[in-house]
Amino acid sequence: MRSKLVFLAGVLPALCKPPHLPPHCGEGPEQICYGINGGVDQELDLARFIFTVMDVAWDDEYNKKPLPFFTMPPEEDCSEWEIPRPGAINRTDPPPDDNHPDTVLLLAKHIYPWMNSSVLLLDVARTFYSFIGDNDEMRNIEYVCGRHGGQQGVIVNPKNPYYNTPEYLASGAKPEGIMVKVVRKFPKKEEN
Repeated sequence: MRSKLVFLAGVLPALCKPPHLPPHCGEGPEQICYGINGGVDQELDLARFIFTVMDVAWDDEYNKKPLPFFTMPPEEDCSEWEIPRPGAINRTDPPPDDNHPDTVLLLAKHIYPWMNSSVLLLDVARTFYSFIGDNDEMRNIEYVCGRHGGQQGVIVNPKNPYYNTPEYLASGAKPEGIMVKVVRKFPKKEEN
């Protein structure tokens, strides 16, 4: 009986993950600063990068309503989604101008697609702030990516009580499996 239990303990985790997907979908949660330790330098406008990240955290900092989650449900592939920017909808600041065009794109990749992954948008924003060295709690960051752009698994604050609410626990979601990227967004070509 014991040998059957040991066998099942070794086989069950493998059955939960679709066999055709590589671990981490070919990319892991490690930090990569483009042009420094992998990838191509994105040559971002740092002011626009900071402004864009502020749009992600806007609801958390200014509205004081329940913190929103960014959720990537189980799926068949390793999709990438644009990260929502609640502040962009409610902003009264001027739109991008010629000196600071909207050239920053924030993406999330589901690196554990067999998992229901859900993280606070606040943790997403804090992870991006770590790219510019603007977060005292992110002391484990090896590089400051800054204007180069980069990617990294979302750095979750496991002590945040929102991860222990009855609703979150009942969802079966895990605060892992999402990697974020900051890349250059090229302007759309105008059609003639």
